[in-house]
Amino acid sequence: MTAMPGAEAAPSAANYSRKNPYPAEVLEKIVLNGRGSDKQTLHLELSLEDSGLEYLPGDAVGVVPQNDPAHVD
Repeated sequence: MTAMPGAEAAPSAANYSRKNPYPAEVLEKIVLNGRGSDKQTLHLELSLEDSGLEYLPGDAVGVVPQNDPAHVD
């Protein structure tokens, strides 16, 4: 099978790794702790659209935060 001119191959999950992380967007952040708690536990929903990655409940994921340059001095 040959690719059509101008067509790009879909990303593969194999392209992403610890050294080349997928830059997922945080879609939702929910604080799971009650008021007055000494800890903070979050439920994060990440967009993996077009990444080729698939995570199931119980899978581990690494999060490398990055600040929006427009909001950092």
